[in-house]
Amino acid sequence: MIANKVKVLLGLTLISAACASQAAVTTVPLTGMDTDIRTWTNGNAYDPLYDSTQTLGGVSFSFAQDANRNTAVYFSPAALSTSIANASVVYTLVNSAVGAYGSDAGHITFYGSGGAVYTYTYTEGINIRDHFFGSYENSTSSADVTPAVWGVNSPGNAHLDMQTIVLPAAFHSQTLTSIVFDSSYAGGGGKAFLAGVSVAAVPEPGEYAMLLLGLGLMGAVARRRRG
Repeated sequence: MIANKVKVLLGLTLISAACASQAAVTTVPLTGMDTDIRTWTNGNAYDPLYDSTQTLGGVSFSFAQDANRNTAVYFSPAALSTSIANASVVYTLVNSAVGAYGSDAGHITFYGSGGAVYTYTYTEGINIRDHFFGSYENSTSSADVTPAVWGVNSPGNAHLDMQTIVLPAAFHSQTLTSIVFDSSYAGGGGKAFLAGVSVAAVPEPGEYAMLLLGLGLMGAVARRRRG
């Protein structure tokens, strides 16, 4: 009886640890911030975000302001240095200033240690919209987007949307070394700003083994009880 209880506890511990590892994401600090979105239309809606780590749309994001009180990347390209092994999914908080349906508002490019490169484009009305629900583009149609993970999704309110970007399989065996965000060329059709980035990784083989071992222990106890 005691041995079975020990096996159950050990199995639950291994399963819990494996699941926690698989669910974890790495928050990526922003560099090159050049604008303060809190000064934009209804921008005071973003005030509670700084300086803190928040869970938005089920994902953790880190929010900080620089010495000039800037909170987002907007005017110039920014390269974010990372060192995340086996990256699989990137979550971005990206909206735009104004916007016209179908316009190219910016893009974000990912670089792997083994040469993997992937560029994701933000297109107005598809996977990006104006940060303020007003007279410009207010909708998205892509399944990549979780609308209004921060703020209120109704007329007269500001919000942040989250994009879920699935990286190609080539990244799963490399280290994500750099993320470059660029909306410097975008204009009247909408210009993107970056307010947050987080990255999830493919679990290491040892984490799968931990999960299987935990399930095996639980199964062995169940079989013994039935016997």
